[in-house]
Amino acid sequence: MSKFLKILACIVGFFALLLTVTTFVGGPYIRHYLNSHGAELLGRRVQVGRVSLNGFTGSLSVDSLFIAEKDDVTRFLSVRQIRTHLNVPRFLLGTYMLDELEANELQLEILQRDTILNFSDILQRLAIEEEDDTPLPLVVKDINVHNSFIHYKDSLIGSDFSLNDFQLFIPGIDFCDINTSVGISLTFTEGGTLKTKVDYDDRHKMYSMDFKVDGFNLHGLLPYLRQSIYLGDLRGVVNLDLVMRGSVSHLLDFSLKGKAGIKGLDMLDEGGKTMVRCDTVTIDVRDLNLPENRISLSRVHFERPYIRIQYDKDSLDNFTRLVRKAEQVCAERDSIRLAAQDIDYSDEVRNSDGRLALAEESSVEFNGFVRQQHLQIDSLLIDSARLSYRDESLRYAPFVYELADVNIKAPNFSLSGVNHITADAQLGREGHLRFWYDGRTIDQRDMHMAVQAERIDVKDFSPYTVQMFGNEVSRGTMSVNLMYDTKNGRLLGQNHIVVRDPKVEKKRRGVQSEMNIPFRSGIYILTDKNDVLDIDIPIKGDIEDPKFSYKRLLFRTMGKFLVKVCSSPFRRNRNQSGVNDLLIHDTSNLDDINLDSISSDLLNDE
Repeated sequence: MSKFLKILACIVGFFALLLTVTTFVGGPYIRHYLNSHGAELLGRRVQVGRVSLNGFTGSLSVDSLFIAEKDDVTRFLSVRQIRTHLNVPRFLLGTYMLDELEANELQLEILQRDTILNFSDILQRLAIEEEDDTPLPLVVKDINVHNSFIHYKDSLIGSDFSLNDFQLFIPGIDFCDINTSVGISLTFTEGGTLKTKVDYDDRHKMYSMDFKVDGFNLHGLLPYLRQSIYLGDLRGVVNLDLVMRGSVSHLLDFSLKGKAGIKGLDMLDEGGKTMVRCDTVTIDVRDLNLPENRISLSRVHFERPYIRIQYDKDSLDNFTRLVRKAEQVCAERDSIRLAAQDIDYSDEVRNSDGRLALAEESSVEFNGFVRQQHLQIDSLLIDSARLSYRDESLRYAPFVYELADVNIKAPNFSLSGVNHITADAQLGREGHLRFWYDGRTIDQRDMHMAVQAERIDVKDFSPYTVQMFGNEVSRGTMSVNLMYDTKNGRLLGQNHIVVRDPKVEKKRRGVQSEMNIPFRSGIYILTDKNDVLDIDIPIKGDIEDPKFSYKRLLFRTMGKFLVKVCSSPFRRNRNQSGVNDLLIHDTSNLDDINLDSISSDLLNDE
């Protein structure tokens, strides 16, 4: 045997011996090192089970891994088995390549309070300052996570949800710069599945993500929604089929399209009563682009929605009440959070309203102006809706009314543009409503609105007539034609009202009405010999006035009209031909009437 062959044999034998020793000793050594020095590496107790290492094939297997919380007892992360395989030839060439990385039965506990996570300290320990941008020569192929469980809890807002049967598959990650694909599949504890596929181009920092959600339970979002409105419960399931494309260099620079839907939506108050319910909500997204503030939707369809609005004795509606409670709960939580922190207030700065300002307040502007939101919906449909309205703020009796079979159409709806909206609905038991609106939805200073309603039982509105005038309406069927136009914020409206067979009771004794006018006498005079009341009531006002109210403006104008009718020389000749027409159209000086001086001379029971 030549000298060269002897040297080569010695080298091969040495490496064979080294690999053999590594195979038998490497596994126990790795286990001992991690168990002994895990606290130094991560600041946590680390417990590793049996470790198997094959120096010839490069395979590594860990039977169990346990990382504790800071208390060294509670579990933060555990994995039943980890397997990987190092590509030895590529390793000898200077590249760290793992041909596979598999984790089975991973269990992870993520706890959050405010912005602090239960592994923030680990991230700080592992943080390394990069001196250059030289990519790490590491390639990991076939990353698989099976049969895993992830639990997340935010103790500050009360969010708590789990991911069962979590599955993760990544075909490969090359830290030297190649494209990467990631697939994730998981099941939510409260119902629903998520499947997603992400393609990432590291060279251009671009990604494309397809994700599909089936049957996700909305209850898991309740703690987050309570930041805005403090609901008692949130029910329903969400289905999503969306595609997102964007750049990781600019997180908000992405586009989104696809379909979204909700079935069985039910929003309940703290007493368990439904506030909003909808059988199905369907949204087709053509494009959502945040940098351009553009939302383009092909279709938005609400099928059989229901809304319950209730005003309590303090004149506060049920929605506003829950919004204010959410603000109160958030403020109390923030106070507790700040009290628990070590904050120096010696140089405190307060806002104009006296609140402590812990950070500089700012508003986002683009090129010197706030960018406008562009919302475009090709087809906005609301089918078979129902609205329940109850007003407990009235002093003498609550007002209860219901709109049923409400249908609303708004083709080519735009948040900033002029819209054409039509609607029809059933009013009460037998009434019917038709509605037209042309104008902007946000800025109503220039708009046209028309309402036609017929077969309205005026008895239903007695709680308001008692409140305003002191008289109950016990009978009558009403039809109305309303037409309102605004120009530069100035409202001009016409109200054509026809009431058949009206009957107004005497003024209730002991009732302090808001307007001391002869409501009963006015209705009596205006009703002709066929028991038909036919009047036109013009109204005008400034919709930009903070005190402006359509309801108050209409009642006050009607009151002035009735006062003028009762004070005219024709008030006892209501059945004569032509009298009613004269009373109806002589309305030019309604705004000049002094209500107090006239109504004080009228009988209290009128």
